[in-house]
Amino acid sequence: MSNNEEPVEETNGDSFHIVKLGLKDRSKKVAQTKEILSKQAVQTREILSEQAVKIAKQAEEHEMFINKKRNMCSNVLLV
Repeated sequence: MSNNEEPVEETNGDSFHIVKLGLKDRSKKVAQTKEILSKQAVQTREILSEQAVKIAKQAEEHEMFINKKRNMCSNVLLV
């Protein structure tokens, strides 16, 4: 029986080693993926922030335009 057990132990040891290496590879891939996603999140936040600033400026310009037109209309109605 010891002859039968030895290959099983070696196989189990090799199997454990293979699984352990596979987990290390997966851990590296997960870490790389997290890093990539983190960089993408930062880029996305920057882009959204820039767009928010542009939208706010446009809204301010539109508000000024509407106020001018409203003032012009009220002046015409008063005359």
